[in-house]
Amino acid sequence: MNPPYGKALPQWVSKAYRSACIFGATVVCLLPARTDTAWWHDYVLPYAAEIRYLRGRVQFGGASNSAPFPSVIVVFAPACRTATGEPTEHAEIAPPATLTD
Repeated sequence: MNPPYGKALPQWVSKAYRSACIFGATVVCLLPARTDTAWWHDYVLPYAAEIRYLRGRVQFGGASNSAPFPSVIVVFAPACRTATGEPTEHAEIAPPATLTD
């Protein structure tokens, strides 16, 4: 998943996480490494199966410029886990993000 990097980004990250937990999907996300945001602390840190920081800036195809921010690969796996590594219960699944997140 390479979501649009605007105001709707938290909703895309929430959908990726929920798709893994509820539907058993493995979701690989290319995201900006915005570690100071609510969505990072609400979904990525506690629930990502893997977080891989990319060295340098991402540049697509024949583009003359690279991204103006660092990027990260985040993987949400079907077996949702808490920050301590314990499996989550269905009732513990974080609620969907809203545009105010």
